[in-house]
Amino acid sequence: MTRLILLFLAASALCASAEEVSFTVTPPASGVLGTPLQLDIEAGYPVNLAIRPDTTTLASESFHIISFSTSPVKTADGIAYQITTFNILPLDVGISTFPALIWHIAGPEKRQIKSPEAYIKIDGVIAKSIKEPELKDIRPPFAVIALWPFIVCAALLVILLAWLWKRKKDAAYLLSAPPVDTRSPEAFAAEELEILLQSGIWLSGEYKLFYEKLSDLLRTYIFRRFGLQAHMMTSSDLLRNLKTLSLPVETATRTRSFFESCDLVKFAKLKPGEKNKDNDCEIFRSFVSATTPVRTSEEPKVPE
Repeated sequence: MTRLILLFLAASALCASAEEVSFTVTPPASGVLGTPLQLDIEAGYPVNLAIRPDTTTLASESFHIISFSTSPVKTADGIAYQITTFNILPLDVGISTFPALIWHIAGPEKRQIKSPEAYIKIDGVIAKSIKEPELKDIRPPFAVIALWPFIVCAALLVILLAWLWKRKKDAAYLLSAPPVDTRSPEAFAAEELEILLQSGIWLSGEYKLFYEKLSDLLRTYIFRRFGLQAHMMTSSDLLRNLKTLSLPVETATRTRSFFESCDLVKFAKLKPGEKNKDNDCEIFRSFVSATTPVRTSEEPKVPE
């Protein structure tokens, strides 16, 4: 009987310790798309426990965790306090939700607990400050002269010059217009990717420019293949639209990884390695291959 009472008290102590773990989430007031932010989560827990976040299970289309760091542990009245600072990258605009994180608790019994969600307003562009107009004194009265004939003549002259300039520009454009690109979408993607790889941009260390062109190539291919305005969408919007195409699960997963790599290099200034570049180019080729229609030998080949 005594042993049963002791076991019951020990189980009650474990449950109480789990309930004593608390979190205080301090998100930034707002942020800008593609600009890293810092989010702090303070954990309070009994001193006989230890906790750590599990960032590998984060499932969010709005944020990507770049890194995190922890502060030294402070104790008071048997409670340990520790702040974990997360360096996150916003990938969508509007009121975005940073999801609840799973934390592993190490102690007499290993278990998990979740921290609360956080809501952050993400803007698409950096707001510019508006300068107050400078107040000026009222000018003294002056004699009114009949200027309307001069104004009419000047307006007619401007209209005439604009018409002549537009006519000359249109004629020059027709003479210098590039030939229509008649390549199929898959031929365009393969040839332009090879041109990019041979351009020397990567070897010169211009990684951001390389990934900007690589991302634009795949977006152009998607437009030419499916008609989606890929260049007008953020990566998360584009991935949501690609879900409607019923792509194979592996193709959709690797495509998400491709655009996340491009965003990290373009916005977070991540320095990729040779293996990263080769892997992303291979994903590019496999996406084109998986989305190219198979033509039978009997079907006439229609120009794209």
